[in-house]
Amino acid sequence: MIGKMGYLAIALAFLWLLLRFLAYKAGLGQMAFHIGVLLNMFFLVIIPFVALRRSIIQSTERQSFIVDLRSALRPGILYVIMVTAMIYVFYQYIDPGFTQSKRDIAEKQLMEYVPDEASYAAIQKDDIGLKGISREQYLDKSRKGFDMIYATGLQTGGSFIALTFTSIIYGLIISILLRKVLFKV
Repeated sequence: MIGKMGYLAIALAFLWLLLRFLAYKAGLGQMAFHIGVLLNMFFLVIIPFVALRRSIIQSTERQSFIVDLRSALRPGILYVIMVTAMIYVFYQYIDPGFTQSKRDIAEKQLMEYVPDEASYAAIQKDDIGLKGISREQYLDKSRKGFDMIYATGLQTGGSFIALTFTSIIYGLIISILLRKVLFKV
């Protein structure tokens, strides 16, 4: 059963989606992405803090650190799952050009790095892994790598891992701070 803190996590996830969508519609481009990241960092601090504070205030007896950590992490992980699903939907259906634009930037940088055969020959001298590979083979291999790296599924998976890790770290920090500093238990 989802408690009040679960509903808070869900509400903040939908608020994240709404604000991210509004930033996208306002034409903020890359800034909209950064706004989404900053909102996630802010919400991932607020959710465990509110959940753990509520748990400590409502408890009649002293809880262990593990119980505190669980109280802080449960709504945070729910938020992570919800936002990850929303990230996939957002980049797959609402703004599919975002990952393509990141891929295009990477390809442009590649072409600046290897603009012609002479520059590739100079790079090839220093990199033993490029011996026997033509410039066109190198470019094709790099483009295939870009297609894989900037696929929506991989971007979503990376977001899930980063958000989960951040949620766990914030949960640990907040558990320690609330118990040891604020409530001195």
